[in-house]
Amino acid sequence: MDIIIQIGSVSQTNKGRRALQSVSIRSKMVKTDSVASGGCAWGLRFDEKDFQAASVVLMKEGVRYEML
Repeated sequence: MDIIIQIGSVSQTNKGRRALQSVSIRSKMVKTDSVASGGCAWGLRFDEKDFQAASVVLMKEGVRYEML
């Protein structure tokens, strides 16, 4: 089952996608509804089995995210 995390900007989301790709975690950029502003934001969709590893990678890269 896939999960989506919200990151925000396109550049930070792309940075996160590249970081996950570097450790062989497949992800896809998706447009989301922003929790904070009520507008739109960007996030990543990936398999929930990869969440723990993805969380570590994103933290190391300084990419902040929110669970949706």
